[in-house]
Amino acid sequence: MLQKEPQILFNEYIELYEALFPLLIKELDTVEDEKIILEGSILLPKFIEKLKEKHDVEICYMITDDNFVNKKYIKRDYVQEMLTKLNGEIALKNLLARDQIFAKYILDELEKHPFIKIHMEADNGFEGYFIKLQKVLKL
Repeated sequence: MLQKEPQILFNEYIELYEALFPLLIKELDTVEDEKIILEGSILLPKFIEKLKEKHDVEICYMITDDNFVNKKYIKRDYVQEMLTKLNGEIALKNLLARDQIFAKYILDELEKHPFIKIHMEADNGFEGYFIKLQKVLKL
């Protein structure tokens, strides 16, 4: 799968999220908890207005740059496993390129919306970001 060109991988990624988002909304309709935290790429900025129509939400996007992705992704188990397979380095290169395209897409989309953004850098610890996130989400 990751042998495809990064732009094709990106297009497939977006199509998957577009297909899954209505399922997420249906699932949220069944949740009875007062507060839940959702995290993930499926929360594309273009979907947030639909989410807000049905649920009282606070929105914050945590944005990473290429340096963050390159330093942190390599440590993930599935990436390490990918590198042991035939053409694993090509697959990793394509995955990182796809994620760079995705990050640019998200940043471009966020320009159209007033959502709060926290920019994460690879060399900073996560604790400070979580404190900022707690303040934004009023936790």
